[in-house]
Amino acid sequence: MTRIYYLRNDPSGMKYALEVYEGGSKLHNDYVRFLGALNVATMYYLSKNYDEALHYISEATAIATHMANTDEPDVIHGNILAAIGKPQQAELYFRKVLNHTQRTNIDVLTEAYLYYGNFLKAERRYDEANTAYQNGLILAEQQNHYYYRLQFYKGMAELFQEKGDIAMASQHKERHQSLADSIFNIEQERSFSHMILNYETEKAEKELSRKELLLSEKNRKLQLAVFVTGLIAVILIALYVLYVRKNHMYRQLVILYDTHRQRERQLLEQRDEKTDLVNTSQKNKALFDAVEKLMNDEHLYRSNSISIDMLVERLHSNRTYLSRMFTEQNTSFSEYINSYRIREALALLSEPENDIPLKVLSDSLGYNSLSSFYRAFQKEMGVPPSRFRQEIKNYIWTRNPSQPTFKHS
Repeated sequence: MTRIYYLRNDPSGMKYALEVYEGGSKLHNDYVRFLGALNVATMYYLSKNYDEALHYISEATAIATHMANTDEPDVIHGNILAAIGKPQQAELYFRKVLNHTQRTNIDVLTEAYLYYGNFLKAERRYDEANTAYQNGLILAEQQNHYYYRLQFYKGMAELFQEKGDIAMASQHKERHQSLADSIFNIEQERSFSHMILNYETEKAEKELSRKELLLSEKNRKLQLAVFVTGLIAVILIALYVLYVRKNHMYRQLVILYDTHRQRERQLLEQRDEKTDLVNTSQKNKALFDAVEKLMNDEHLYRSNSISIDMLVERLHSNRTYLSRMFTEQNTSFSEYINSYRIREALALLSEPENDIPLKVLSDSLGYNSLSSFYRAFQKEMGVPPSRFRQEIKNYIWTRNPSQPTFKHS
């Protein structure tokens, strides 16, 4: 389309030329960028903006050096140089094309004859100009090229008019007018208008499709955002429910512990100290009592080096007897020691006024690390010691703000 605008001497094809150039630049396509630069240069030439025309034709020439046909920018280059008053340089570009007729594209060659003829006519070299026009007209008629034929007839009419040959001038004017008024001309114009209409329609449809695609993408992102927001809300609600349930569970554990402690005290008050242990032999009972005495009187479980061998040595017994005794109690040595440690930890953590750091408490109970204490306490009570302390304080306060429930003895 921009080529037809050029042949019609109509610079309004600039927007199409710029679209081609910008499209080639975005696509990094040298051939498309070459065509764009060439057509932008022609539109600037027709607009008489010769500085911009030179800029783009120079770019087109630079790109063309990497292509098979390098003659195409030379004709417009010659036109621009002629327009800015550099006829010698301009003629070199025209002659460069016409000296390579065997390799030059026939459209470019026809164009070169036309504009070289115009150049020679402006230089008043009428015979040379007429020869260029005649050679170009032969090529245009061979191709049945309507626009070039019009231009050749017009150029020759002006040439003979300037020479004073009125008869020849009139003859070529008539040919020009006849061709311009022909049905073929009407069809050409209609075809060109139809081509522009189709192009603009297709362009509008593509722009509409692009906007619809963008709108669809925005809707998809909005839907995704709504879904993600909803999912986050559900997760937060679920976490809150779990948090509430967990707090309720912790509170129930504390209540159970309180009930258990009270019941334990009642049973201890009623228990006959002379009652034998169930399913325990007299010998094992005596051994168990001795172990209990060490735990209660000397708090041996607080030692981080406590071992069954230490008990064997202190009780002058042996591992077999001690192991059997723990088995009859349905426990193991480590579980037995840990029960004393956890019991004391529970008592201390149940005193609202006791703010002993958990690390200090862990060390004092014989644990080798704070993490070991946490694991043992969590396993036994189902709640971490720090949370147990907080919950027990809250529970005591709700029962009797002025009277703590548990005391460590």
